[in-house]
Amino acid sequence: MTVPQLPPDSLADRVVRFFQTSPDEVLSTDDIAAKFGTSVRGIHTQLACTLVSEVLLRERNDDGDYTYAAGPSIFVAQAPPAKAKPQAAQERKRTVAKTQAPPPAKAKPQEAPFTPANVKIVKDVPLPGRWNVPNDWDQLLGRMQVGDSTEPLPRKIEANVRKHITRVHAQGKGTYAVRRIDASGQIGIWRIA
Repeated sequence: MTVPQLPPDSLADRVVRFFQTSPDEVLSTDDIAAKFGTSVRGIHTQLACTLVSEVLLRERNDDGDYTYAAGPSIFVAQAPPAKAKPQAAQERKRTVAKTQAPPPAKAKPQEAPFTPANVKIVKDVPLPGRWNVPNDWDQLLGRMQVGDSTEPLPRKIEANVRKHITRVHAQGKGTYAVRRIDASGQIGIWRIA
């Protein structure tokens, strides 16, 4: 996946460059507004293109506020801007006789538009349990001794883990750190005090 070309010095460009140099940071919309001198009101719109390509990730914290963090595509090269073809090459292309007509395009079957009436009902599927209950993280953090670390964990749980660690720090139940382990984006948790 290539990162969209961001206008130089736009808010999206400056925020992406910040996270490229500080990939472990998490910024709230208030943090972004203060750090980059902009209004909180337009942040989501200006950063929307970075979310589609997973350059940045957006989640809600315990207070319900949005936070932004580096996404798995943060270090993928940005797509170069499209270069205009020289006019002479375009004119040559127009004057070259076509030797063979392209095959006719096959018509794709049209899918029905999504509506609630199209949703299929499935019976007798048991409700799965919650995958990430807060007590599970509390239990894991409680088992760790100073100097312990976890096995590699998936990157997608990082924001949730950080929320719980912040709460544990506020309760004075130890000091923990979350770091990325490698370029694949896996993370680890360390108890440091």
